[in-house]
Parts: sequence; C-alpha cells; structure tokens
Amino acid sequence: MDELPLFVKLENYDKSVKLIAKSKERLEQVKDLLRRLESLRDKEHEEMKQLEEELTTVESRLMDLHTALKKPEGDTQ
Repeated sequence: MDELPLFVKLENYDKSVKLIAKSKERLEQVKDLLRRLESLRDKEHEEMKQLEEELTTVESRLMDLHTALKKPEGDTQ
C-alpha cells in the first residue's frame, strides 16, 4: 500500500503533537501497570504453590499421627 502524505492544518499541528505525546505517556503508564500486575500475579502464584506444599506436609503429618494413634498397644510395628 502506498503511503500518502499527511496534511494537517498548521493551527491543528500543535494540538496533534500534544495529543500524540499525551497518548504515548498514557501508553507507558498502562505498560507499567501491566508489568506490575504480572509481577503480582507471579508472586501470588508462588505463594499459592508454597501454601499447597505446606498443606500437603500437614496432611501427611496428620495421617502419620492418625495411623500411630490407631496402632494397638504393644504393637511395635
């Protein structure tokens, strides 16, 4: 596709430049927000993973305790 020249009235040029600059600024703000959200998501994922591991450990210890309590007296096995 051939590029056509863009004609802007001189009186609107300054407004256009300012609008483009403001749009670029907003875009950077949104990109920064996205990076922070991704960081929070990653941190949340790691914390959930750690919690799952801790719950598995607690569950295993409870099962061991339950088994030990059910063992008849004098049974050394």
